[in-house]
Amino acid sequence: MALISTRAVVAAVVTRIDGASYVAAYDAQGPTPPAAMTCVVYPYPGDPDGVLGDPDRNVTVRFQTTCIGLTSPQAQLAHDHVVDQLNRQILTGTGFATYPIRMVPGSQQPVRRDDDLATTLFYVTCSWVAIAQPA
Repeated sequence: MALISTRAVVAAVVTRIDGASYVAAYDAQGPTPPAAMTCVVYPYPGDPDGVLGDPDRNVTVRFQTTCIGLTSPQAQLAHDHVVDQLNRQILTGTGFATYPIRMVPGSQQPVRRDDDLATTLFYVTCSWVAIAQPA
């Protein structure tokens, strides 16, 4: 039995968002310049619930999604698609399955405008928790 990696869980998250919605998803770095209807997934290091070398341990993976749009409604729509694809969903990958993914209560931020780029963008952030268990 292989150890569960944060990378594998995040790859499953990105694949789920990218493959089943109108939102293009990326792991920690999006396209330059950012495109409309984009989601960038920013993972925190995984938090194992036991000894790191124990193949039977669960891993808690926390991550933030940043949904980007060219307009405020686009950013909101991208976020809605991400919520639809992740909230309370179970993901699987090689050697793991997650418990239902949870949105961290109170972590959603209001739509914000970013004028620092050549093209003004709008974005929404939200934090999530996925607990992966050996499959």
